[in-house]
Amino acid sequence: MSFGLAGCNGFGTLDETLLPDDARPVFDAAKALVLEGDQDSIAPHWYPEVDLATIPDIIEQIHGILPDAPAESVDLVNITRFSGEDPALGSFSQITATYIARWPDQHFSLVAQVTRVEDGRWQLNRFRIYPIDAALEGPATIEDWGLARSIWVGITAVVIAFILLTLVSLYRFRRVKRRILWTIFITAGCFPVFAMDWATASWWLESPALHSTEGAFRLSLFEFKLLGAAFARAGIHAPWIAEVCVPIGALCFWYRVMRGGPTRREHLESRPR
Repeated sequence: MSFGLAGCNGFGTLDETLLPDDARPVFDAAKALVLEGDQDSIAPHWYPEVDLATIPDIIEQIHGILPDAPAESVDLVNITRFSGEDPALGSFSQITATYIARWPDQHFSLVAQVTRVEDGRWQLNRFRIYPIDAALEGPATIEDWGLARSIWVGITAVVIAFILLTLVSLYRFRRVKRRILWTIFITAGCFPVFAMDWATASWWLESPALHSTEGAFRLSLFEFKLLGAAFARAGIHAPWIAEVCVPIGALCFWYRVMRGGPTRREHLESRPR
Protein backbone atom coordinates (compact mmCIF):
# COMPACT_ATOMS: atom_id res chain seq x y z
CA MET A 1 0.00 0.00 0.00
CA SER A 2 1.38 3.40 -0.87
CA PHE A 3 0.32 7.01 -1.07
CA GLY A 4 2.03 10.33 -1.67
CA LEU A 5 1.87 14.04 -1.09
CA ALA A 6 3.02 16.74 -3.47
CA GLY A 7 3.16 20.46 -3.00
CA CYS A 8 0.82 22.98 -4.61
CA ASN A 9 0.94 23.35 -8.39
CA GLY A 10 2.37 19.82 -8.73
CA PHE A 11 5.65 20.43 -6.89
CA GLY A 12 5.45 23.31 -4.45
CA THR A 13 6.96 23.38 -0.97
CA LEU A 14 5.67 21.02 1.71
CA ASP A 15 5.91 21.56 5.45
CA GLU A 16 8.48 19.18 6.95
CA THR A 17 6.11 18.54 9.88
CA LEU A 18 4.30 16.21 7.45
CA LEU A 19 7.19 13.80 8.03
CA PRO A 20 6.95 11.61 11.17
CA ASP A 21 8.74 13.13 14.15
CA ASP A 22 11.00 10.10 14.59
CA ALA A 23 11.93 10.05 10.86
CA ARG A 24 12.73 13.74 10.51
CA PRO A 25 16.19 13.55 12.15
CA VAL A 26 17.17 10.83 9.68
CA PHE A 27 16.15 12.99 6.71
CA ASP A 28 17.99 15.98 8.21
CA ALA A 29 21.11 13.84 8.57
CA ALA A 30 20.72 12.62 4.96
CA LYS A 31 20.57 16.22 3.72
CA ALA A 32 23.66 17.09 5.76
CA LEU A 33 25.45 14.05 4.33
CA VAL A 34 24.74 14.87 0.70
CA LEU A 35 24.96 18.67 0.78
CA GLU A 36 27.63 19.20 3.45
CA GLY A 37 29.52 15.90 3.47
CA ASP A 38 28.67 15.34 7.16
CA GLN A 39 29.07 11.58 7.63
CA ASP A 40 28.99 11.66 11.43
CA SER A 41 25.35 12.72 11.82
CA ILE A 42 24.05 9.90 9.61
CA ALA A 43 26.29 7.21 11.14
CA PRO A 44 23.68 5.92 13.68
CA HIS A 45 20.91 5.89 11.07
CA TRP A 46 22.24 3.61 8.31
CA TYR A 47 20.17 0.63 7.23
CA PRO A 48 22.13 -2.58 8.02
CA GLU A 49 22.33 -3.72 4.41
CA VAL A 50 23.98 -0.50 3.16
CA ASP A 51 27.60 -0.98 2.10
CA LEU A 52 29.21 1.74 4.22
CA ALA A 53 32.61 1.27 2.56
CA THR A 54 31.28 2.85 -0.65
CA ILE A 55 29.76 5.94 1.00
CA PRO A 56 32.92 8.16 1.09
CA ASP A 57 33.52 7.65 -2.64
CA ILE A 58 29.87 8.38 -3.44
CA ILE A 59 29.92 11.59 -1.40
CA GLU A 60 33.15 12.67 -3.10
CA GLN A 61 31.54 12.15 -6.51
CA ILE A 62 28.46 14.13 -5.46
CA HIS A 63 30.54 17.05 -4.21
CA GLY A 64 32.39 17.01 -7.50
CA ILE A 65 29.22 18.18 -9.25
CA LEU A 66 27.66 20.35 -6.53
CA PRO A 67 28.56 24.05 -6.35
CA ASP A 68 31.09 24.99 -3.67
CA ALA A 69 28.82 27.54 -1.99
CA PRO A 70 25.99 26.46 0.34
CA ALA A 71 22.58 26.05 -1.26
CA GLU A 72 20.33 29.11 -1.14
CA SER A 73 17.36 26.95 -0.19
CA VAL A 74 16.48 23.30 0.35
CA ASP A 75 12.75 22.63 0.07
CA LEU A 76 10.73 19.48 0.62
CA VAL A 77 8.53 18.96 -2.45
CA ASN A 78 7.25 15.38 -2.33
CA ILE A 79 6.57 12.61 0.19
CA THR A 80 5.71 9.00 -0.68
CA ARG A 81 4.82 6.35 1.90
CA PHE A 82 4.80 2.60 1.36
CA SER A 83 4.07 -0.34 3.64
CA GLY A 84 4.16 -4.05 2.96
CA GLU A 85 5.15 -7.53 4.06
CA ASP A 86 8.40 -9.37 3.39
CA PRO A 87 8.94 -13.09 4.10
CA ALA A 88 12.33 -12.39 5.63
CA LEU A 89 11.69 -9.03 7.30
CA GLY A 90 8.03 -9.20 8.24
CA SER A 91 6.03 -5.98 8.02
CA PHE A 92 7.95 -2.88 7.00
CA SER A 93 7.31 0.75 6.11
CA GLN A 94 9.18 3.13 3.82
CA ILE A 95 9.09 6.89 3.37
CA THR A 96 10.67 8.58 0.37
CA ALA A 97 11.21 12.34 0.54
CA THR A 98 12.22 14.53 -2.39
CA TYR A 99 13.95 17.86 -1.83
CA ILE A 100 15.04 20.59 -4.24
CA ALA A 101 18.34 22.28 -3.42
CA ARG A 102 18.66 25.60 -5.22
CA TRP A 103 21.72 27.59 -6.18
CA PRO A 104 21.58 30.77 -8.31
CA ASP A 105 22.39 28.94 -11.55
CA GLN A 106 21.84 25.29 -10.66
CA HIS A 107 19.14 23.19 -9.04
CA PHE A 108 19.41 19.61 -7.79
CA SER A 109 16.80 17.13 -6.59
CA LEU A 110 17.72 15.06 -3.55
CA VAL A 111 15.78 11.83 -2.97
CA ALA A 112 16.17 10.07 0.39
CA GLN A 113 14.42 6.87 1.47
CA VAL A 114 14.11 5.56 5.01
CA THR A 115 12.86 2.13 6.10
CA ARG A 116 11.43 0.82 9.36
CA VAL A 117 11.00 -2.91 10.04
CA GLU A 118 8.16 -3.86 12.41
CA ASP A 119 8.21 -1.29 15.23
CA GLY A 120 11.90 -0.50 14.92
CA ARG A 121 13.47 2.86 14.15
CA TRP A 122 13.73 4.62 10.82
CA GLN A 123 17.00 4.00 8.95
CA LEU A 124 18.39 5.48 5.74
CA ASN A 125 18.66 2.86 3.02
CA ARG A 126 18.90 4.93 -0.16
CA PHE A 127 19.76 8.43 -1.38
CA ARG A 128 20.17 9.90 -4.84
CA ILE A 129 20.80 13.33 -6.31
CA TYR A 130 19.97 14.56 -9.79
CA PRO A 131 20.72 17.85 -11.55
CA ILE A 132 17.70 19.89 -12.62
CA ASP A 133 17.79 22.26 -15.55
CA ALA A 134 17.17 25.62 -13.84
CA ALA A 135 15.79 26.96 -17.12
CA LEU A 136 12.77 24.67 -16.65
CA GLU A 137 11.62 26.96 -13.84
CA GLY A 138 11.10 29.81 -16.30
CA PRO A 139 11.66 33.51 -15.55
CA ALA A 140 12.28 34.26 -11.89
CA THR A 141 10.64 37.72 -11.86
CA ILE A 142 7.74 39.46 -13.59
CA GLU A 143 10.21 41.80 -15.28
CA ASP A 144 11.65 38.80 -17.13
CA TRP A 145 8.32 37.49 -18.42
CA GLY A 146 8.49 39.14 -21.82
CA LEU A 147 5.57 40.05 -24.08
CA ALA A 148 4.30 36.53 -24.80
CA ARG A 149 4.03 35.48 -21.16
CA SER A 150 2.50 38.81 -20.14
CA ILE A 151 -0.20 38.47 -22.82
CA TRP A 152 -0.81 34.88 -21.73
CA VAL A 153 -1.27 35.91 -18.08
CA GLY A 154 -3.59 38.73 -19.16
CA ILE A 155 -5.76 36.38 -21.23
CA THR A 156 -5.84 33.88 -18.38
CA ALA A 157 -6.98 36.58 -15.93
CA VAL A 158 -9.72 37.70 -18.32
CA VAL A 159 -10.98 34.12 -18.80
CA ILE A 160 -11.09 33.42 -15.06
CA ALA A 161 -12.81 36.76 -14.34
CA PHE A 162 -15.35 36.14 -17.11
CA ILE A 163 -16.19 32.68 -15.73
CA LEU A 164 -16.57 34.02 -12.17
CA LEU A 165 -18.76 36.89 -13.37
CA THR A 166 -20.92 34.41 -15.26
CA LEU A 167 -21.33 32.24 -12.17
CA VAL A 168 -22.41 35.25 -10.10
CA SER A 169 -24.88 36.30 -12.82
CA LEU A 170 -26.24 32.75 -13.03
CA TYR A 171 -27.34 32.91 -9.41
CA ARG A 172 -28.74 36.43 -9.77
CA PHE A 173 -31.15 35.27 -12.45
CA ARG A 174 -34.44 33.59 -11.66
CA ARG A 175 -36.20 30.89 -13.61
CA VAL A 176 -32.94 29.31 -14.69
CA LYS A 177 -33.61 25.64 -15.29
CA ARG A 178 -30.92 23.09 -14.45
CA ARG A 179 -28.90 25.60 -12.46
CA ILE A 180 -26.55 22.94 -11.08
CA LEU A 181 -25.80 21.62 -14.58
CA TRP A 182 -25.19 25.18 -15.79
CA THR A 183 -22.77 25.68 -12.88
CA ILE A 184 -20.78 22.58 -13.86
CA PHE A 185 -20.84 23.54 -17.55
CA ILE A 186 -19.69 27.11 -16.88
CA THR A 187 -16.98 26.04 -14.41
CA ALA A 188 -15.49 23.14 -16.36
CA GLY A 189 -16.84 23.55 -19.88
CA CYS A 190 -13.83 25.15 -21.55
CA PHE A 191 -12.76 24.19 -25.06
CA PRO A 192 -10.45 24.31 -27.02
CA VAL A 193 -7.38 24.23 -24.75
CA PHE A 194 -4.15 26.11 -25.46
CA ALA A 195 -0.87 25.42 -23.64
CA MET A 196 2.40 27.31 -23.14
CA ASP A 197 5.81 26.04 -22.05
CA TRP A 198 6.60 28.63 -19.37
CA ALA A 199 10.37 28.16 -19.79
CA THR A 200 10.49 28.86 -23.53
CA ALA A 201 7.23 30.82 -24.00
CA SER A 202 6.32 28.54 -26.91
CA TRP A 203 2.61 27.71 -27.18
CA TRP A 204 0.44 25.16 -28.98
CA LEU A 205 -3.07 23.77 -29.28
CA GLU A 206 -3.38 21.12 -26.59
CA SER A 207 -6.91 19.92 -27.31
CA PRO A 208 -8.29 18.93 -29.76
CA ALA A 209 -4.98 17.80 -31.22
CA LEU A 210 -2.84 14.79 -32.10
CA HIS A 211 0.45 14.82 -30.21
CA SER A 212 3.58 12.82 -31.02
CA THR A 213 6.28 12.13 -28.40
CA GLU A 214 9.23 9.79 -28.98
CA GLY A 215 7.39 7.78 -31.60
CA ALA A 216 4.16 7.51 -29.57
CA PHE A 217 0.96 9.27 -30.56
CA ARG A 218 -1.65 10.71 -28.21
CA LEU A 219 -5.04 11.96 -29.38
CA SER A 220 -6.60 14.59 -27.15
CA LEU A 221 -10.19 15.39 -28.08
CA PHE A 222 -11.49 17.09 -24.97
CA GLU A 223 -10.15 18.29 -21.62
CA PHE A 224 -11.85 19.80 -18.57
CA LYS A 225 -10.15 22.76 -16.88
CA LEU A 226 -11.54 24.23 -13.68
CA LEU A 227 -12.20 27.95 -14.22
CA GLY A 228 -10.62 27.70 -17.65
CA ALA A 229 -6.94 27.63 -16.66
CA ALA A 230 -4.20 25.45 -15.19
CA PHE A 231 -0.54 25.78 -14.24
CA ALA A 232 1.33 22.58 -13.42
CA ARG A 233 4.27 20.37 -14.28
CA ALA A 234 4.67 16.63 -14.73
CA GLY A 235 7.59 16.47 -12.30
CA ILE A 236 10.59 18.37 -10.99
CA HIS A 237 12.51 17.48 -14.16
CA ALA A 238 9.74 18.78 -16.45
CA PRO A 239 8.88 22.36 -17.44
CA TRP A 240 5.93 24.29 -16.05
CA ILE A 241 2.98 24.23 -18.45
CA ALA A 242 0.39 27.00 -18.41
CA GLU A 243 -2.98 26.23 -19.99
CA VAL A 244 -5.93 28.44 -20.83
CA CYS A 245 -9.19 27.57 -22.55
CA VAL A 246 -12.03 29.23 -24.40
CA PRO A 247 -14.85 29.45 -21.81
CA ILE A 248 -17.43 27.78 -24.01
CA GLY A 249 -19.77 27.09 -21.08
CA ALA A 250 -19.90 30.75 -20.04
CA LEU A 251 -20.33 31.86 -23.67
CA CYS A 252 -23.25 29.45 -24.15
CA PHE A 253 -24.90 30.83 -21.01
CA TRP A 254 -24.69 34.44 -22.23
CA TYR A 255 -25.92 33.38 -25.66
CA ARG A 256 -28.98 31.95 -23.94
CA VAL A 257 -29.44 35.19 -22.00
CA MET A 258 -29.32 37.26 -25.19
CA ARG A 259 -31.86 34.95 -26.78
CA GLY A 260 -34.42 35.93 -24.16
CA GLY A 261 -33.28 33.91 -21.19
CA PRO A 262 -33.63 34.71 -17.47
CA THR A 263 -34.50 38.12 -16.05
CA ARG A 264 -32.65 39.96 -13.30
CA ARG A 265 -34.10 39.67 -9.81
CA GLU A 266 -34.51 43.38 -9.32
CA HIS A 267 -36.46 43.62 -12.56
CA LEU A 268 -38.80 40.88 -11.42
CA GLU A 269 -39.32 42.51 -8.04
CA SER A 270 -40.21 45.85 -9.66
CA ARG A 271 -42.94 44.39 -11.87
CA PRO A 272 -46.50 45.13 -10.71
CA ARG A 273 -48.44 42.10 -9.55
